[in-house]
Amino acid sequence: MERCAGSRPASSLVLVMALLWGAGAVHSAEVAAVGKEALDFTLPYLTDSSKELTLSDYYGQGKDRKKAIILTFFASWCAPCKKELPRLEALWERFGERGLLIVDVCVDNLSAEKAKQIIAKAKVTFPVLHDRFTIVKDRYGVRGLPTMFLLDGEGTILKTYHGFAPAIEKEVTQRVEALAGEKK
Repeated sequence: MERCAGSRPASSLVLVMALLWGAGAVHSAEVAAVGKEALDFTLPYLTDSSKELTLSDYYGQGKDRKKAIILTFFASWCAPCKKELPRLEALWERFGERGLLIVDVCVDNLSAEKAKQIIAKAKVTFPVLHDRFTIVKDRYGVRGLPTMFLLDGEGTILKTYHGFAPAIEKEVTQRVEALAGEKK
């Protein structure tokens, strides 16, 4: 299994955000965990910061409810994350019209030009968001990359995956098939 440990050193702006986080200015006592409802957030798209996505719009009573959601975190410097992108795109192409939403959250600090290039090269068509201050990443307790959360249509976190490996890809595919009603 391939996995990138931790993240790159924080800039002073990210450090300020972390201090504010610890002081409660942007802190939530909630913790993302299997069996609990996913923590809601709104983030801008990586390639068009004038557009945003709110996760809760896609589960529970959300306006665009899905059957399954894959929420994954990546960075441009993470080699396993780059390997994961084509496999996520294949899942998106197979199940996107049948109730799957894939949301990839880029945690590159501040500028994400390299991440934009990687996304374009991989021909990713699912939503990719930018968590430039890693606030969502921290709320979800992500420590290594890639990290993936599989949610059902109610927004419940069914499983968390760390790293990238063929066994993870196979299990995620089977779970998405079941949630989308393709396999019984």
